[in-house]
Amino acid sequence: MSDEPETAVEPAQRVQIKISIAKQLLARSATAVTSSILFACVSGIMLHFNADNRLVVLWILSVVLSGCLAIFYLIVAKKHPFNAQNIDKYLFFNTFNALCAGIAWGVGMVLLIDLESNQSIAITFLIVSCFGAAAIISHGAYPRSYGAAALPALLIYSANLLFFAPAPQNLLGFVSLLLLVAYFLIAINLHRNLLATLILRQQQKKMMSELRTQRDAIRRANENKTRFLATTSHDFAQPLHTMGNYISALRNSLTEPQQHELLQKLETSWRSMGNLLDGLLDISRLEAGAIVQNRQPVDLTRLVQNIVDEYSETAKQKHIELRTQLDLQTADTDINLFSRVVRNILSNAIKFTPPGEVITVTVQGHDNHIVFKVADTGIGIPKSRQSDIFEEYVQLDNHHRERHKGLGLGLSIVGRLCELLDIDIELESEEGKGACFTFHVPKSEEIAETPSPWEPHAALRLAVLVIDDEREIRDSMSVLLSDWGCEVFSARSGDEAVELINALDIHPDGVIADMRLKGGETGVDVLIRIRNLLGSEIPAIFVTGNIDGNGNKPRPSGTKLLTKPVDASTMHRELRLLARSSSIPAASVTEPHKENA
Repeated sequence: MSDEPETAVEPAQRVQIKISIAKQLLARSATAVTSSILFACVSGIMLHFNADNRLVVLWILSVVLSGCLAIFYLIVAKKHPFNAQNIDKYLFFNTFNALCAGIAWGVGMVLLIDLESNQSIAITFLIVSCFGAAAIISHGAYPRSYGAAALPALLIYSANLLFFAPAPQNLLGFVSLLLLVAYFLIAINLHRNLLATLILRQQQKKMMSELRTQRDAIRRANENKTRFLATTSHDFAQPLHTMGNYISALRNSLTEPQQHELLQKLETSWRSMGNLLDGLLDISRLEAGAIVQNRQPVDLTRLVQNIVDEYSETAKQKHIELRTQLDLQTADTDINLFSRVVRNILSNAIKFTPPGEVITVTVQGHDNHIVFKVADTGIGIPKSRQSDIFEEYVQLDNHHRERHKGLGLGLSIVGRLCELLDIDIELESEEGKGACFTFHVPKSEEIAETPSPWEPHAALRLAVLVIDDEREIRDSMSVLLSDWGCEVFSARSGDEAVELINALDIHPDGVIADMRLKGGETGVDVLIRIRNLLGSEIPAIFVTGNIDGNGNKPRPSGTKLLTKPVDASTMHRELRLLARSSSIPAASVTEPHKENA
């Protein structure tokens, strides 16, 4: 049988298999040499009664000499590791060393046997048989070397018995030959098993290498996608942010019902674009690990009721009844992230519930968690598709990709945010009989702070410094803030903001700054300069269109980060909170201030 690796294996893999076999032979050589010398000494003691003691000593020395060849092989192999160029030479040398050992044992037993003594014949037969069996352990991994060791030893000894031993002792020669065949078959089988194991290991390594290559390719594609969105999202969010400011400012300037109707349609289109962008960016932020939770006690009842109120008009236009059953409960969660969950799940329910049906929103307290449910009597979800709905871009009832139904990211975002917030989700649904989403929200032992009531567009009395490198953003913010009764100052960079403060001797109540400015400057850098200049902790609102926001970097105290496009109501609410932190009352003013720069 051939001891070479199978021809189906590639040449490079055959070399690696040979190296693996050589390493196994090398690992066993020290133990094999030591055992061989000790066994030779024991055999010499048993044979000296029937043999010339000088021949016994010479034979033991020959065994030691063949062992020295193996030690030399071991030393050379350690100094010169196996490679494609020398592996065949090493295997040849191993076979030569095995041949020397086999001749030493075979010739030794012929010289030391006393054919007239049954005891001597029995001892030498036992010694040769044990040598053949032991050689399987030391050389079985490479049948060529095993054959070089076992064939000379057993053939020479068997021939001597067959031709020169008296009957019936000469029959042990046939037994020796049968043992040789059995031993060789065992060695061949061991080699085949080893070869199959090594080939399988090579195939596994190749498969793992291919999997790593595919994984790296997928990772690079994902990184490229994230990088692309990070590069384009800022520029895409800028005009949407500007448009939203102008839409909000324009609302108070219109007088005719038709004008308000057109503005409402324009705002609906703007919100649709904003929702599409938010969905894409939320997925990218979650994949990039750029969303960090900020847990605190949250009045879940008030939060859910406010969001239900936001969607009540949308539900009413679709003739859908919104029912609520809300217990007073305080949750331990992130108010902004969980608001996103509630909005997505409620928006999804309204979107896919037919007119005339009912949506029920429930908040109930349990031992250590709060159960938040949104149940509808709509089209339901087939059981075969219920495991798919939390995947990205999956929509069960939007085969024509209608834009008003979004991109199919809402429930995917819900699933990922809930995983981030340690919220368990359950879905119960039957096709044609509606769906019920249940959320198990961690309960808080603390009491949530109750915010003071505020009107969506109440006038403000704040001096606000707007810092943005986009002229359109500064103009739209000036119009919007002035309409809210703010005194507005604007600058396009940190240097311009410092010059403005020094020139006009102003002390703004708050700063609204873009997180990424030109020249590598950030809104945080500018705020720190302004705070150092004025010697006070001026509160600030940062806005950004980047996927990673601030890259998870810590922000100064007294600051808030908003993602473009920012809804006017959100900006107004944050300014109200800013007014509270500045201890400045927000009230109506008789005359709006104009932008100074």
